[in-house]
Amino acid sequence: MRTISAPGKPFDHGIGWFRPPASADCTPAYVEHYGTGCGFWNAMRIYPHRRLAMVAMTNTTFRWDFDDLFTHLEQLR
Repeated sequence: MRTISAPGKPFDHGIGWFRPPASADCTPAYVEHYGTGCGFWNAMRIYPHRRLAMVAMTNTTFRWDFDDLFTHLEQLR
């Protein structure tokens, strides 16, 4: 389920998880999933090889820079 099986634009897709193609060679490797709706924007990221997962939930319908947040938190571990 964590394996990216359908590379393509704008995201590489697995079963429910994806990553931007530009992040394919990032270390540590990760996959993500987003959720949006009326008044919320959520992001989840999993670093499988580090056994680490993060979720950020917000009260906004606008995309925000969660990548910097997740990258910073991952480095604190």
